[in-house]
Amino acid sequence: MLLKLQKSNKSMKNLFFIAILMVILACGKQEAMPVNQINQVINNDSSSFNGKLVVTVFDRNGTSVQSGALVSLYVSYDDVLRRFPLNHLVSENNTGIANFGYLLNGNYYLCAQKGLYADTSIVQVLGQRTIQKSLFLK
Repeated sequence: MLLKLQKSNKSMKNLFFIAILMVILACGKQEAMPVNQINQVINNDSSSFNGKLVVTVFDRNGTSVQSGALVSLYVSYDDVLRRFPLNHLVSENNTGIANFGYLLNGNYYLCAQKGLYADTSIVQVLGQRTIQKSLFLK
């Protein structure tokens, strides 16, 4: 009986060691993920409940467009605080445009950031309309 208990105890120690090893390996340094869009942009209107959202990012004076800015789309202000975007895009070269394509009707929060400069705004998407919103990095 004592021999069975010692074997059982040894196998438990081995399982415990393996579990600890797996946790250590899983918590290793992770590489930074490149900024990609989260969801696919819908380029074709699929219903009367969808509107198109196009965002242009400018400098603080509104005189020049800002390419390479990260523009994030949020469903609620809580999502903004938690940094949980519905989608994010990088504004295009030479135009400063981030085209989110067709979205369901509703209110959305937008955040643009480039370096130390940022802007946050709210936008209402309406069905069968193209909504153009400007963000100004301050």
